[in-house]
Amino acid sequence: MDNEIVLFNPPSPFLINQKCFLPLGILYLAAVLEKNNIPVKVVDLAGCEDNLELALNNYPGRLVYGISSSTPQYPYAKKIKEIIRNKERDATIVIGGSHPSSVPKKCLEDGFDCVVIGEGENAILDIAKAVREKKELPSLIQLPYISDLDSLPLPARHLLPINSYGYDIGQEGYATTIITSRGCAFNCVFCSKDVWQKSVRFNSVNYVIEELKSIISDYGIKHFLFLDDAINLKKDRILDLCLKLKPLGIKWRCYARADFNAKEILLAMKEAGCVFINYGIEAMDDVVLKNMKKALTTRQAIEGIEVTLRAGISPGLNIIFGNLGDNKDTLKKGVEFLLK
Repeated sequence: MDNEIVLFNPPSPFLINQKCFLPLGILYLAAVLEKNNIPVKVVDLAGCEDNLELALNNYPGRLVYGISSSTPQYPYAKKIKEIIRNKERDATIVIGGSHPSSVPKKCLEDGFDCVVIGEGENAILDIAKAVREKKELPSLIQLPYISDLDSLPLPARHLLPINSYGYDIGQEGYATTIITSRGCAFNCVFCSKDVWQKSVRFNSVNYVIEELKSIISDYGIKHFLFLDDAINLKKDRILDLCLKLKPLGIKWRCYARADFNAKEILLAMKEAGCVFINYGIEAMDDVVLKNMKKALTTRQAIEGIEVTLRAGISPGLNIIFGNLGDNKDTLKKGVEFLLK
C-alpha cells in the first residue's frame, strides 16, 4: 500500500450535479501509471465538501498524493492538502490541472510540494520515479506536450463506478464523456491556454472508435458527450469519424464552431447519431466579438445555427456578458437572440 499513488478529484459544489462528468484528466494519469505497473487509486470527492476529513481517512501512508484542480475547486484542493499534511507531515502532495497551470507559484506558496504545469501523464511518471528513488522532487514540472495522443492508454474508467456518472442529454438519456483532441486553434481573450497550447492535437479516428467500442462493451453505455473544444475543426476527420460512428448506433452531443458548419458535415453528424451541438457564440454584437478575438461574426453565428436546425440537430448557445465593449444594449441583444 505504501507504494500506491492516490489521485484526488476535489468536490465541485458549484455544479448542479457533481457527477455529470467523469474526471477524465486523472483517469488518463491513472491509466499511464497502471501501464507502468505503478499501483494507483482514484478518489472522486464529489459531494464530500462537508465531510472531507472523514472521506480522507482511508488513504494514509501512500507514496504520492496527487490533486487535480480547476479554479473553483481550488479551496477544496487546499483543504485536502491540509488534512493530509496534518496526518502525514512528510507526505508528498502534488497538484495539477487548469488552476495550478495558470498560477503555479501561488500553489507553491500555499504549501504544495510540486506543481505540474500543462499535461500530466509523463509528469506523474517522473514524480513516482523520483519519490520511489528518494530523489529531490522539482517544485515545478512542465514537460513537452505529447505529440502522439494515440500512444496514451485509454482512461482507467474501471477505477471509478462509471455508471454512477452521467450527463443528461434529454430524451436520449444519460451520456458518459469522451475527449478525442486536445487544444484549441483560436485565441479568445477570455480563455486560458495554460494547460493546452494554441494548437490542436487529435486522436486518430480508429483510436476513438476503439475507445467507444470498449465503453459500449464494458459498460453498456451508448450515449456520449464529446468534450473536444470544437469537434468540427477538420472536415475530413469529422466526416471519417461520422462514417465510422454510424455502425455503433450511438447518440451523442458535442461542442463545435458555428462558422465551420458545412451542410455536408452536419448531415453526416446527424446520420451518425448527433442530437445536440453546443456553440460558444459568446455575444451578438460584432464589436464585442472583435474585442474578445472570437474570430466569429454575428452573421456567421446565425448562419451556423440555421443550418444546424435544418439538419435536424438541436443547437445550444452560450453567451458571455462582461467583455470589453459590453453594455446594457449588447446584453439585451444577446438575451433577445437567445429567446428568439
